[in-house]
Parts: sequence; C-alpha cells; structure tokens
Amino acid sequence: MAYKLERMLWQQVRDIVPDMIDTVVLPIGTIEAHGAACLGTDVLIPEDISEHICDKFNFIKAPPIWYGITKSLLDYPGSLTTTPKNLKNYVYDLLKSFQRHRFKKIIIMNGHGGNNSVLKECAFEAFLELGMKVAVIHWWILCAELTKEVYGMEGGHAGIDETGYVVALDPSLADKKRYRK
Repeated sequence: MAYKLERMLWQQVRDIVPDMIDTVVLPIGTIEAHGAACLGTDVLIPEDISEHICDKFNFIKAPPIWYGITKSLLDYPGSLTTTPKNLKNYVYDLLKSFQRHRFKKIIIMNGHGGNNSVLKECAFEAFLELGMKVAVIHWWILCAELTKEVYGMEGGHAGIDETGYVVALDPSLADKKRYRK
C-alpha cells in the first residue's frame, strides 16, 4: 500500500517516520504544451511512477509539485512557469521540512527537463549543508534505451514515451487525431 502524505494524519507520520518508513518520494514536473497529450503530462507521469515505487518499497509519496521552469513553450496557451530561483527555494524548503520530520532519504521524481539543473543544485546543497541523502531521478533518461527497444524510436518531449504513458494512464488525456508519426 502506497502512503500518500496528504491523506495521512500527522500522528501517523510521527509514529512511522523514520522507524518504519524513512523515505519520501516527491514528484515534480510542470504544466506545458505536449502536442497530442495533456498539459499535465510532466507531472502525471512522475506522480504515477512515484506511486508505484512507494507501493513496492513502502515509501511515502508527497503531493506533487505542479509548476516548474517552462521557457520554450511558454507562448502556448496553458503553459505555466516559475523562475529557477523560486523553484530552487521552494524545493529546498520542502527538503528542509522533510528533514525536520525525520525523513532520512528523499527521492525527487522529475518529469520535466527544464527542472534538471535546479533539482541537481538542490540535492547537492541539501547534502552539503544539511547532510541529506537526496536522489533526483529523470524518468525519461532511465527509460531511453527501453523506449528505443519497444517503439523503435527515441522518446522525448511530447514523444512516444510521454504520450504513450499518458494514454496508458487515461486515454482521454490525449487526442488521437493530433498524433504524429
């Protein structure tokens, strides 16, 4: 059973962290145009992956961060952004909060390439300044070879990997008429 932080009582967190569970998974992405797939693609995928990881390893899943650094697609309606400084401060504050509540390990499950460098900086600073163990995972990088093997092509932004994942989650989140070959 995956624990979802937002559905837990504070007493439950107190009672199981860190003795029974010492790891929290934080999904993050952004809201931006994704061709035939929905604007929330970059959050929905890491959130689903996080849920599976938490289920398998008995971790706690934190609520996702829906907003990230969107630059090149900002002119598309519905695409949203924040500055690198704001994202870094926000994520770093969350890492400090996780530490305060006795989590020993944090996994940041990233779904958006524009966040990569800021998340890497946050993890490194949290290690240097707070002694925290923070892993940042970019799911599409881990799956690159598998995507090529299964689909015979590379994935990427609004590519076969992202669109396929979203369709597997909920076919109504993509528009088949807008698929490109």
